[in-house]
Amino acid sequence: MKKSAYIALGAGFLGVLLLARRSHRPPALRLPVVSGVDLSRYIGWWYEIARLPNGFQRTGENSMAEYELAADGIAVRNFAVTREGKSRFASGSAMPIPGSGNARFRVRFGGLASLFPVSKEGNYWIIDLDRENYQYALVGTPDRKFLWILSRTPELPERAREILLTTACRYGFDTDKLIWDRWDECLERVPELLLG
Repeated sequence: MKKSAYIALGAGFLGVLLLARRSHRPPALRLPVVSGVDLSRYIGWWYEIARLPNGFQRTGENSMAEYELAADGIAVRNFAVTREGKSRFASGSAMPIPGSGNARFRVRFGGLASLFPVSKEGNYWIIDLDRENYQYALVGTPDRKFLWILSRTPELPERAREILLTTACRYGFDTDKLIWDRWDECLERVPELLLG
């Protein structure tokens, strides 16, 4: 057998192996969202309790987000503060995805962030929510690359933490990689105007 025939045979065998391996992968788990979010109760300030690492939030920052009803959807204002007292703001907008019950949004920010495309399915999915009091929420993306645990207060009750972590694990998020905010170390650096 010629060398080229061995190469072709080997390449074909490798292709069959790759196809077989690919066909045995479990289908991607669809990411469910809560049904029927009342935007008048969801707006306001939220403390970030934890997040998966991402390219637009810096290490050592604690973050807050404010959502406010606007004529064209929701106005978004993010605030980040470090233990050393450095802070920064980012403003954007969120548009609910039609038919999602206000549980999925397309969120866009200004500046360089506006250059990144946003899926028509949205990039802010409310996966879990304290439906009774709107005191905590679990937000992520269907590709499992982004996840945030949010709370109305800087400390999340232990029971709520367990519920959100269990939900995130069940839906395929890598909770071992979560970065936990340390509000006990920098809460006094949050401007009073943000805390009401």
